Amino acid sequence: MGHFKKAVDYSLEDNDQQSLDDIILAYISEKQAKREAMAQLETNILEEHRNSNVIELYDGRVYDIDSIKDPTRHNCKGRPTTKRMKGRNEENNNASTSKV
Repeated sequence: MGHFKKAVDYSLEDNDQQSLDDIILAYISEKQAKREAMAQLETNILEEHRNSNVIELYDGRVYDIDSIKDPTRHNCKGRPTTKRMKGRNEENNNASTSKV
């Protein structure tokens, strides 16, 4: 039987729910305080990294933002959009694509 279930059973036998509620609420508030402290610590760390112009990637590599000049461009595969050859039935405008 789990610890919490034993505590609830003993609390119900002795008609002492208030004591169990106090213990549970104290535990909850302690855990919430720890989580808030951890969240605040993470926020402070992110602020420090944002102000220092240094990026650390997930694999451990560290880059200085000022040393990054030009990001690489993605070269698409396939037909270039600007060099499309039109068919003999196409004109400059797209409205009249089907001529009779």
